Amino acid sequence: MFNVSPAAATELLAAAARSAADGMALRIAARALTDGSIEYGMGFDDERENDESADYNGLTVLLVEHDMDIVMGI
Repeated sequence: MFNVSPAAATELLAAAARSAADGMALRIAARALTDGSIEYGMGFDDERENDESADYNGLTVLLVEHDMDIVMGI
């Protein structure tokens, strides 16, 4: 599981506003590498049909189900 602190949510929301992504959610992507490590990426995006979403201090975070399994360690 992961958490977004109030300070991080504030900064991410401000970054979205500065980059013309105001109102967009933060998408977290994860990919399991062959050596067992996990590579992460993130960016502002619109919600899609198969997304799981969660609210962290006013910031909507999106993950697709497959990525959620990686992030949660399933």
